[in-house]
Amino acid sequence: ALDDASVQRALARSAAEIDAVELLLARAATRADAEPTAPQAVAVNRRDAAVAVELLVEAVERLFRTGGAHVRDDAGEIQRAWRDVHTVAAHGALRLDASAGAFAVSVASADRAPAGSGTVPAQARQR
Repeated sequence: ALDDASVQRALARSAAEIDAVELLLARAATRADAEPTAPQAVAVNRRDAAVAVELLVEAVERLFRTGGAHVRDDAGEIQRAWRDVHTVAAHGALRLDASAGAFAVSVASADRAPAGSGTVPAQARQR
């Protein structure tokens, strides 16, 4: 019930995480649309997409646990979201381990690149 403080906290946190995912993915889309697309931007986008999926899984899991037995109904929205998010999260390209190495290499190479070489600025890499 929405008058329960723990339910309110779970809802607020999950909603904020979902909003953060939207911001991460919007920023990734902006980077992807930029020309030329630098390898460092690709690495940052892969990192952001993987973190976005992790945040979504956590948010949906929290809602699923908080919702009680009725949310497990096959026709329910939270059950559908749970299935969808876990299906997306199962994709190998969206696992943080798969993108972390490329991101680390891009950070190291950007730090060694001369100014104006088209690399991702430090503040963009760290966001």
